[in-house]
Amino acid sequence: MVTGEIEVRGDAQVILLVDAASGDTVGSAYALDDEPGWWRGIGPNGKLRRLWVAPGVAKPGLDVGRRLVAG
Repeated sequence: MVTGEIEVRGDAQVILLVDAASGDTVGSAYALDDEPGWWRGIGPNGKLRRLWVAPGVAKPGLDVGRRLVAG
């Protein structure tokens, strides 16, 4: 259960979505090695998603994290 703000922790290959108040991991995602630009992740709503990040995005992990949290 998410109690408030969600932090995106990680890098350009793997991220964790962490509930800032409790420290619980509420989602995660990873870049697909064999398909550049594509990520697979699960957000706080429990839904598994496959997301595309365009080349040139400065912080792809942050982009993916924000989209997973948005639903």
